[in-house]
Amino acid sequence: MANTQKSLNSLKKEDTADRTPVAKKAKLEEGDGDEITFRVSCKASGSVGKRCSGQDVARCIGGQLSRLLQWKVNFKTPDIEICIHINESYVTVGYH
Repeated sequence: MANTQKSLNSLKKEDTADRTPVAKKAKLEEGDGDEITFRVSCKASGSVGKRCSGQDVARCIGGQLSRLLQWKVNFKTPDIEICIHINESYVTVGYH
């Protein structure tokens, strides 16, 4: 049983090593666009939120980015997360 636990712990460490900010930055700098993954998160508030949901906006923007840049969508562990907030006065876009 202890041996199995050690194996699981080593797999978790190896699996999370690619998700560190340093590893993600190195992956992006390599320029290998086929392996870059992303997710779009969007919040629509106010009157804009009444007309369309943030999920609909994220789906449209994510679909176009995927098509144009050939990036793959990954909701759980993306290399890049694009965050969008929309209201009556402003559209704010950021990433991390």
